[in-house]
Amino acid sequence: MIPSAILFDLDGTILDSDEIIIQSWKTAHKQTCPSIEWNEDKLLSLMGQPEEAIPYGMNVPRDLHTKYLRIFSQKLEKLELPLFDDVIPVLEEIKEKNIPLCVVTGAKTEEALELLIQNNIEHFFTEIIGADLTKRGKPYPDPINLAIERLNLNSNKKNILFIGDSINDLLSAYAAEVVPILLWRKKDKIPNNLQQNAELVITRLPSLLDLIE
Repeated sequence: MIPSAILFDLDGTILDSDEIIIQSWKTAHKQTCPSIEWNEDKLLSLMGQPEEAIPYGMNVPRDLHTKYLRIFSQKLEKLELPLFDDVIPVLEEIKEKNIPLCVVTGAKTEEALELLIQNNIEHFFTEIIGADLTKRGKPYPDPINLAIERLNLNSNKKNILFIGDSINDLLSAYAAEVVPILLWRKKDKIPNNLQQNAELVITRLPSLLDLIE
């Protein structure tokens, strides 16, 4: 199978950033609303959504959302978000096959581009779709649909792969009628809700190459 395009989530899929992001949200939570219990499992269920959705999901009072987001952003700005070691070889091989690549992320487009530039991989991607480009982010299909529209592939959705690591990635892919692939790099058992919503599961990115031979 040669896909007509491959779409990637960013954090936790291309960037080895999950733990850094979790700790940044935890800092924001503790500094903004220490009286509200920190719930990491709840945060994980929200991952992949636009940043603005996180305070709502974490039960932060509305008047503290701006401060919450500001502290998160300030904390994250001071940290480097590195690539997983297997990313560049895989992107290079896919690019040689002339398959369009696109990032679809819950981060803002400009922030995502900066991260790609920092890691010298921005040239691999035809499009970058951030949360600021659609009214609704993941788990809605809107960001993926915008990517498909910009790639002029509306008539061939079933041949488009979406690679992500969160339930919101998978739900967005299903809603957009593309192929949802779970990239599960963790040693923990895959949660049932992820397993059930993934058409395919891979545990390392190079396994993706076996699907596009």
